[in-house]
Amino acid sequence: MKSSLKHWAAPASVSAAVVLLVTIFLGGCSSPPEKILVTGKVLINDKEADGAYVLLYNEGQATEVAAASARTINDGSFKLEVATPGNYLVTLMWPKKVMDDGALIEGDDRFQGRYRNPQKPVAKIEIHEGENSLDPITLKAR
Repeated sequence: MKSSLKHWAAPASVSAAVVLLVTIFLGGCSSPPEKILVTGKVLINDKEADGAYVLLYNEGQATEVAAASARTINDGSFKLEVATPGNYLVTLMWPKKVMDDGALIEGDDRFQGRYRNPQKPVAKIEIHEGENSLDPITLKAR
């Protein structure tokens, strides 16, 4: 008995399209670049600052949006991640803790914005690939 089915071959254009789609799909599945870890500590009047916000701005980029930020914990330490190595400007704000209807909330900046301006950073740092441990950021509150 002879089979009545004929062998079908895809046209070259269909084969090329399938190869292109597979290449795009697999190429689009690459993992995002690894973030760069930055750690440090904030001291205010030589004491560990709990609840201070550390903000990093890319130096040379006119933006008011921080590239990364973190809040310090009770020992004044912080951990944050940036996407790329380079030079960064560091600013800081430290909100007061205020009770509002029985809830503890963040109030006004204890520094009244004095250390918040990226045009006048508290520090300029260079971040390299891998882990970066910064020198303590030491400020005086009036």
